[in-house]
Amino acid sequence: MTRPRYPARAAVWRLVPHGLSVLACVGVIGTCSYAASLGIGYGPALAGRFFAGFWALAVDMMEIVGLADASRRVPRLSPLYLGILELFTAVLVVVLTTTTYALSGYPDDCKDIPITECDHPDLLRKGDRPVGISFVLAIIVAVFHFISSIFAWVDFAASWRGK
Repeated sequence: MTRPRYPARAAVWRLVPHGLSVLACVGVIGTCSYAASLGIGYGPALAGRFFAGFWALAVDMMEIVGLADASRRVPRLSPLYLGILELFTAVLVVVLTTTTYALSGYPDDCKDIPITECDHPDLLRKGDRPVGISFVLAIIVAVFHFISSIFAWVDFAASWRGK
């Protein structure tokens, strides 16, 4: 059984979570960049989210290009490997989003800022909002990849049953 490409309705249903995940990945990368640029120690804490955002963006773009190619010139992964990749991506995003922030602790290193400004609660609150937004967006990315893995496993089951 061949996997669906763009004109098919099934391909559109697979394009939607990947397209929304691309938007969420851009949001994760943008909010992490902003929080890291504040200079109050968020950079190391968000390194995992940066990596997870770029990894998920690459996986999404790979699948979008394959789904949108109606001429079938772009090769695609088999449903089994795509299901594994999507599930791995979902788990990777969740693990990197939570552990790197938890392991690095709350940002309190103010190398470039005088201590009077660093202790100011407004400065830390200014960074809390983008960090929270990037966390929520990263979890949304993981959910979209989990949904995409379910689609891939259904394709695999259908192709396996058809043999």
